[in-house]
Amino acid sequence: MAALAVYALVWYWPNHVELSRVNTYYLRHQLIPHSLRQLRHNVVEGVSGDARGLVGYLARYSPIQFLLALLAVSGWRGLLLESSWPAEKALTRFLRGWLLTLWAVFAVVNYAPSRYYVLFYPAMAILAAQSLEALWSRPPTLRLLSSLRLAPILLALWASVNVYWTSDWLRHLTCRQRDADRWLAQNLPANAVLIGAVAPGLCLNNHFRCVSVIEHLCNDDRPVERFAPAPRYVLIIDDKTPALRWKERWWARNYPQLVEPSRRLHTFPNVLRPFFVIGLYPVPDALARP
Repeated sequence: MAALAVYALVWYWPNHVELSRVNTYYLRHQLIPHSLRQLRHNVVEGVSGDARGLVGYLARYSPIQFLLALLAVSGWRGLLLESSWPAEKALTRFLRGWLLTLWAVFAVVNYAPSRYYVLFYPAMAILAAQSLEALWSRPPTLRLLSSLRLAPILLALWASVNVYWTSDWLRHLTCRQRDADRWLAQNLPANAVLIGAVAPGLCLNNHFRCVSVIEHLCNDDRPVERFAPAPRYVLIIDDKTPALRWKERWWARNYPQLVEPSRRLHTFPNVLRPFFVIGLYPVPDALARP
């Protein structure tokens, strides 16, 4: 109670207006689907899709743990030990609910990047351990799996999967973000002000001043005209990929002449993902007032 009181007095109440605005953005604009069609798309992609599918991600990066956890969740053929301890039964039910609830939430919402899946791993690890314990304790029904041969088999599978995705990551590792940062430092005036959602991410190692602009979240009230010192360049996701169009639409709607393709000064392809294209646009002197 004392900790909650300190939080409420020191952090929440002084910032409750801003916290409410930010939470509203994440709930209304980024998470909650706005149509049944979007909901259906989210469920299909969230369960089995390759871009953001939970099954595809866990099966690719944690297949052994994921499989063992699924066995524990399903209770396949009575695999799990039926403990006589009420607390252990309650823990298993809680862990099952943890996984299934998160799975349902991530399948429904619009935005569920893979970093969110870290929330699965504590429950998944415990359930996988329960499955291993059950496999070792049931030699009559699962004699082969319950033998000592199971350990090297699982270890070999685990090593194969991790060696594969680590080597794949190393083979496709690039320096495009670093190169984009250096290009900006070499070709733009010193102390230039850059605005746009991706501007801070491309200016980690230079001395430009960056202002993030995200619709409904931050700095979406006349950012070009209002900020001082005046912005000189706009950096935005500049691609026609359907999933990313929402970032381009705000600029096309509010500054259509500024982000005309003919005015594009430079592009940075494949910086974040293979299909991401970042465009750089100069701000006209008429708008860039000191």
